[in-house]
Amino acid sequence: RGVAGLYVLPTDVWRSTFVPNRIDRAIEYTDQYKNSVKAVRKDVDSRVMKSLYGVNWKFVGANVRNNFYEFPAGAIIIDEFDLCDQGNLTFAEDRLRACANPVHRKFGNPTVSDYGIDKEYNDTDAKHWMIRCPACNTEQELDWFANVVEKDGASWVLRSNVLSSLET
Repeated sequence: RGVAGLYVLPTDVWRSTFVPNRIDRAIEYTDQYKNSVKAVRKDVDSRVMKSLYGVNWKFVGANVRNNFYEFPAGAIIIDEFDLCDQGNLTFAEDRLRACANPVHRKFGNPTVSDYGIDKEYNDTDAKHWMIRCPACNTEQELDWFANVVEKDGASWVLRSNVLSSLET
C-alpha cells in the first residue's frame, strides 16, 4: 500500500530474534523482497528499521513506551497481542492519527477468556476470513487442516492440490 508501518512484538528481545529469523530470511530468500531493499538507502537496514518498497517499517517491543514515539505510520501489526504491554499499545494507536486509511492488524493466541485477543475478537462481528481456492474457484473459510495439510501416518504433509496451485 506504500505506507510506513509499525510492527509490534511483546519485547525488544523478541524483536531482536524475530527480525533476523523472519524478516531478514524472507528478504534473503525472496528475490522480489531483496530487490525492494536494494533500491533504497541502506542506513535503515537494522533490527529496528527496514525500508521495503521505498517505505520504512519500524520493529518495536511493546515493553518500552519510548518505542512508540516519533514514527508516523499508516499500518500497525501487533504480534502476540496478549503478551504485549497493553498500556503501551495505546501509544501505538497514536502513530496512525495522520493516516487517512490506516491498517491495523492484531494477532496472537488467546491466553485468558475475554482478555486481549479473545476480547478483541469478541468485540467484532466475528466474520471469518474467506479465500478463493485456485483449484476449484470456490470461496471458503481458510482451514489449515482442511485446505493445506493432511495426515500421512504419523506426519502431516502438504495436500497435493496445494502443491499444484503453488507451482502455477
